[in-house]
Formats: sequence, C-alpha cells, structure tokens
Amino acid sequence: MAERKKISAEQKRVFSSIFPSPALIHTTPTPIATPLVGSSEAGQPFGGLSESGSGSSFSGNADVQRSNAWSNATRFLTLPSHSPRVCDQSTCREDVWHPQKRANADVTREIAFVCLGDLTADNANSGETLIDWYSQEVRNHFSSYMQADLKREWDVQIRESESIATLTSTVSHLRIVQEAYLAPLDLVKSCLQRTQATDISRIEQYARRAQAKVRGDLQTLFDQILPTPRFYNTLTYAIYCAVSEYSSDYKVDAVQGTNLENLGQKYEELAEILDGLHYAGLGGDKAQKALVRALDRFLIHHIDSRDVAVDWLGKNPVIEPLRKWINDCFGPFGCWALFKLESEENFLDTSEPRETQAIETRYWQEIAIGRLGTSRTMVLFEYVKRWDQSMGAIRDLKDYVSTAAGRFHVTKIFTDQLRGRLLIPAIATSDILNIYISVIKVFIELDSKGVLLGRIARPIRSYLQQREDTVRVVVESCLADLNGDGDRMNTANHVCTGIVVEMNNAVYTHNSEDHDLDWEDLDWVPEPLDAEPGYRTVKSDDVLSHLLTLFDREELIKELQTILADHLLRSEHSEYEKEIRLVELLKARFGDDKLQACEVMLKDMQDSKRISASINGQNEEAFTLPKFSTNFHTKILSSFFWPSLRQDEFRAPRDIKTLRKAYAERFESIKANRRLEWLEAQGRVTVNLEFEDRNVTEHNVLTYQATIIEAFQGTMAEVGGIPVTRTVEVLVDVLEMDEPLVRSAIMFWVGKLVLREVAPDTFAVLERLDGAVENVDVALAAAHAAAMEDTDMGAVKSQQDRFGENKEVYTQFVTMMLMNQGNKPTAQIHVMMKMMLPDGFPFSEEDLRDFLNDLVDQGSLVKAGVDVFGIKR
Repeated sequence: MAERKKISAEQKRVFSSIFPSPALIHTTPTPIATPLVGSSEAGQPFGGLSESGSGSSFSGNADVQRSNAWSNATRFLTLPSHSPRVCDQSTCREDVWHPQKRANADVTREIAFVCLGDLTADNANSGETLIDWYSQEVRNHFSSYMQADLKREWDVQIRESESIATLTSTVSHLRIVQEAYLAPLDLVKSCLQRTQATDISRIEQYARRAQAKVRGDLQTLFDQILPTPRFYNTLTYAIYCAVSEYSSDYKVDAVQGTNLENLGQKYEELAEILDGLHYAGLGGDKAQKALVRALDRFLIHHIDSRDVAVDWLGKNPVIEPLRKWINDCFGPFGCWALFKLESEENFLDTSEPRETQAIETRYWQEIAIGRLGTSRTMVLFEYVKRWDQSMGAIRDLKDYVSTAAGRFHVTKIFTDQLRGRLLIPAIATSDILNIYISVIKVFIELDSKGVLLGRIARPIRSYLQQREDTVRVVVESCLADLNGDGDRMNTANHVCTGIVVEMNNAVYTHNSEDHDLDWEDLDWVPEPLDAEPGYRTVKSDDVLSHLLTLFDREELIKELQTILADHLLRSEHSEYEKEIRLVELLKARFGDDKLQACEVMLKDMQDSKRISASINGQNEEAFTLPKFSTNFHTKILSSFFWPSLRQDEFRAPRDIKTLRKAYAERFESIKANRRLEWLEAQGRVTVNLEFEDRNVTEHNVLTYQATIIEAFQGTMAEVGGIPVTRTVEVLVDVLEMDEPLVRSAIMFWVGKLVLREVAPDTFAVLERLDGAVENVDVALAAAHAAAMEDTDMGAVKSQQDRFGENKEVYTQFVTMMLMNQGNKPTAQIHVMMKMMLPDGFPFSEEDLRDFLNDLVDQGSLVKAGVDVFGIKR
C-alpha cells in the first residue's frame, strides 16, 4: 500500500473552504445521557475508569476530554429562550441572562480547557471554536427573540415630530441587545483568567477577537433588520434639526459664539443617538453619509437664506461672514458629530480632533464657496443687468472662479443664459451693447487678467458682428449727449446709454496693434497659461477698446465718416465739443491719417461759423441787397472730403432764393476764387404759421417741407373763403419736386395738424381745430410715419441710393465679365468688383447676391449652379 502522506494545516484550510467540515456547522450541546467515556484499558472491565488519570474528571485521549468539556461549556453558555432583561449600572452584565446562575469550578475549568484548545496552533485552523459556536448561537437567538421587537418600531409610519424619539428608542434597544450578547464573553474571559494557564496578553487578545467576532455578526444583523433607507433618512432629519437649532443659537450669540462644552446639554438626545450608533457598530459609512447629507442640506438652506442674501445697498460681499459661520459654528458641529460616530472619547478631551478640525473646516469652506458660487451663477445674468448694484454678489464669485471647475461652470452657464435671453432678434442692438458693457465690467472685476472675459464675450461679439446696425449704433452713441440726470437726451432706441457714459469718461490712450512688440510698454507681463488666441487684442480694462475692435478698422472709419457727416449737418449747436472729442479719441487709437476726412469736416463746421458771423456782421450800407436776419447761417462743405450727400432738386421759395443770392455775393467778396453751390435738400428753416384760431412755429424744418407748405399760402391760399386744396400731382408739377419728397412733406404737415386730406391725394389747410377731433388719430399716425421717414432720409445718401445710382454700371460690368470669363460664383464676382471698379464695390456679398438674382429675374443672367451665375446665351 502507498504510504499515507501527512496533510498540512494550509492544505486542510484550502480543502475545508470547498468541503466544509461538519464541525463548522452549529451544533447543540451534547446530551448528558450519551457521554464519551473513551475505551477500556488492558485488564479493565468494559466501561471502567482508568487509574492513571491525573485528577481529571475525564479519561482517555485529548479528543475525548475536549468533547466532554465542549458539551458542558456549550450547555452552560446556551442562551435562554427569552429576551434579556434590562440591567442598570449596579447590575453585573453576567446577570442579564442568568441572574441566579454562576459558573462553578468545574464549568470554569471546562470553558478554559476548550478556549485554551482554541488558542493552540493545531486547533486554530481545524474544527469549530467556542467563539464560532457562540456567534451562531447569538444569530439564532436574535432571529428568534429579538428581531421582531426591532422591526416592530419601523413597521409603522413615523412622523417628523417622533423621529428623534424613535431613533432614541431603537438605539437604546440595540445597546441592550449588544450588551446582553457580549455578557457571556466576559464570563469566558474570567474563566481563562482564573485558571492562569496562559499569560494575560494572550487572554486579552483572545477576548478582543471574540468580542470583535460577535460585534461584527451583530452589526450585520442590525443592518439586515433595520430598514436602511427609512432609518438613515430619519437620522439625517434628526441631525438636520440639531444643526439648525445650533446655528440659531449661534446667530443669537454671534459675538461670543456658541460653546461646544454645552452641546451635550442642548443636544443630549442627538449625542445619545450618535453614541448608541457607534456602540452598536452602526457608526460607519451609512451613518456618516447620513451626517454629511444632513450637513449638506442645511448648508444649501443657509446659503439660500437671508443670512447670505445679496447686499444691494451696501454692495458688500457675504463670503467673509460665510467663512466665519463655517469656522465658528458649522465646522465644529460637523467635527463633533463625526467624532461621536467614530469614537467613544470626549471630543473636547482629545488633541487629535483639534488638529483635524482645521482641515475639516477648510474642506467645508470650500464646499460652501462652491455652493454659493453655484447659487450666484444661476442668476448671474440678473446681476450683470443690475451692475454695479450687484457688486457684492459679483465679488462673492471671486473665490469660486479661482478654480478651473468654477471657471468652466461660470462660462458654460452664463453663455447659455446669454444665448437664451440676450442674443435673440427681439432684443435691440442698443440693449445688447448695454449688457455687453456690463459684462466687460463684471468679468474684469472677477478676473483682472481678462481671460475669463475673453471666453464669455466671444458669443456676444460674434452676434454683434452679424447685426447690420451695430456699427451705426456704436458711432451714433458716441455722438449722443446726456442730460443732467445721466439719461440720454435723444430718446431714439438706437442710442446706447452705456457708450455715452463711457465716452464722457474716456481717456486718450494709445492702443498698439501688437502688444508683444511694444517695447515701450513698461507694464508688460506674460500671457496667462489659460489665455486664448487674441487675448492681447485690447486692454482688458478699456471698455471702448472692446467695442471698437468689434469691427474691421476700415469699415468702422467709413461708417464714422457717414454718420458724422449726417450728424454735423443736423446738429443745431455750434461748439462741436463732443464730435472733436470723439475724433481725437479715435486718432489716438487708429492714427492721425485714418481720421483726416473727419478732421476736415469738423474744420468746415468751424470755418462756416466764422464766415457766417463775418457776413452777417458786415455794414449793410455798402450793399444794395436786403439785410440778413441773424438766424441766417450756412454750412460750407469741402465736397472732396465729405461722403455723397443727397441732392434732390426742386423749386425753392422765392424768399429763400433771394437770401441765398445775397449770401453768395457777400461770400465771393471774401473768398474771391470760390463760389457756393447750394444743396436744396440739406437746408433747414424755421416756419411761422398763422391760422384763425392758433399760431404754429416749427423749428428745424427741411427746405422741401417748407416749400410744400409755402404752396398753400399767398395768392393760392383762399378763394371765396374756402381753403385752397392741392393735389399731389399738382405739387409735383408746380414745384418740380419728386413725388416721394412731396408725399413725405405732406405727411409731415398732416402730423402737425396743419394739413388734412379731403380726398384721395388731395389736401387742404386746417384753419380751425374745432370739429377736427376725428383727424387726431390720423395726424398721430402721420407724425409717426414722417418721423420714421425722416430718420431713413438722412443728409448722406443711403447705401440703397448709392447702389441705385451705379446700378447700370454694375450691370454692365457683371455682364461683360461673365461673357468673357464664363460662369462664376458670387464670392468671386464680389472680389472682382471690389478690385476692378474705379470706386470699388462698397456693398456686402449678400447685397450682390440679391442684385444678381434680380438680373436673373430680368432675363439678363442665368443660374449655372448653387450660387453660380452665368450669361444668358
């Protein structure tokens, strides 16, 4: 036969993990009726006792002795078939189950014998230990007698007012159960200590291992029995109530703060609950998550409360009071509650929590700053609109945007707010520019380097560049004035108040195109690591630079010349301080040569004022011409430097012609080699009208409007007491005026309640307002239409007018080019026209596309593809 090999302890452990030994299954104590007495020795009768014993009550080998000791020990440690009784501090823990039963010497010796066997190396990995048996006994007893009582407390609906009482009852029950089940282990420990069979350190180690085993099994049972969501949600509510009360006490005594030494008195119930959870082994991850959840909910509640509300009046940030509250109130409470769950020691008597409290407090401060930053970011658009009243709220975001996550969150949320609430067609360009100015100021306050502003401003700038009226609004706003209250004097919607204010506060600064090559810049610093391309385009703190760099420089200067010309011709004041300031400011930014035409236009205005004063002040005796009124002024323009102006021709009134002739003769006497060419459409006069029941005076009336009303007076005024009527057709023929101008002028006077329409295209003077109430609505509508038309018909020719004048030239050029070079796309045609035409092509590609489509409709061109045009063969 093959020799049987000895199996090592490690092999036994591996084998037992797959094929468990019957000894690992919980057994009941061995009955007394069937004791194991071993086998008879030689010369002894069957069943007799050996005489070679050493005073032991057992005979035979060690297995027999352990079996008998196991039977007696397990019989003594078997738990009774009832629940444990409540013991007070004067009652020994051993009396919880056996108040009248004590371990005698034999039981003590047998329990010690079994435990000493468990401590040996050979038995440690084979067979069931006494602690394993007792742990299974505890599980069986708990399932039979204790489980129902614990579950009963949580089977009913628990009100919020009863949550703390229910938690206290449950924790007290768990403490009683755990103390009852741990009491027999004290007996086992005392048995080992009485025998003195081994050293004290091994006994202590064995006792700790036994208690850890039973505690772990009990913790598993508690977790299985207690309804986890309801139990820990109730615990969260109890902690939330406690921290809320604690914070209220802190507010009452904000100067001295609350004292953690009194915390146990104020929150004795919470302290008892947390201590009980720790003792029952339930102060682990689930309880700590409940604690953190309660603290987090209260932190959110505190941030949304009035204590952290925006200071609209004082404009002070609330971040420092929030830090103080975290440091003095919220942080200490959280550390105290966490320490209660993790340790049985007193929080104030240990030095380690004092050291870790600062770390925990900083952690909570970071969370609070994040919560506050998130709250402020969700309404950041409102804060931008109300800048600088919202300065306190903006400063609260400074610490939040110091982190990469905070900067990303602010950028994303605010960009979404801009696209949803600002960058939409329903918002006027002037309003968008006002918000953009506030955005610049807000994000410079948040990030002085301007990196964050560059990310936020990108969608605003892109949207403004797509709007056709952005350049006009910016330039006209630069020329607008403010009244004493800081409001714009002209109420037109196309004027941006923010730009007007910035113009009044602007300084002359040199704006270099390439900051990296500006060797004279003593304030140069390297770009930030997170800076994006184009970061150095403008100075971060210069609002006007951000606005002026929205457009191409040539496009901006060209639009400036057009708007400035129209503004100067419409302007009634003669100092031109605002206009000079704007030109000087732009010269400092773009260079002197770029604004030469604007300087000449301003000089023309100043020279015209001086010449008019000279002519009007001359001695009338030297002339045979009529005497001038002091209100007769002219604006003499250098046509080469001015944009194309409107030159509508019509027959002006005789009085105006006489005054012009006299003025021209006197001008030629001063400027011998120069002569005046009058622009009929650009003149403005003051008209005084006398009616039967009223007098009307209108200032700043255009010449063609005065010509129309002059046609209704004099010899044409009345015939037989009936007001003279005039039709549009007659006025066009008599005054040699274009029909659109006639209708525009008539609409102007209808809006002033001077004329009324008596028949289609027939108008008469409204001598009396009595009985003319029905004409008021018509007059208001006409006044609005006239005002809109006057806005559209500026002194400078519009793009549509200039395009119409050169339409034949453009048609011939496009036709010949496509005939010689073949089909071409719109973009290529646009480039060729800008390069080859003498005056260029100052219109957009979209305007050219519309023009080409019109030629297709007329039959001159055909479409040869998508956005490709060719000549019709």
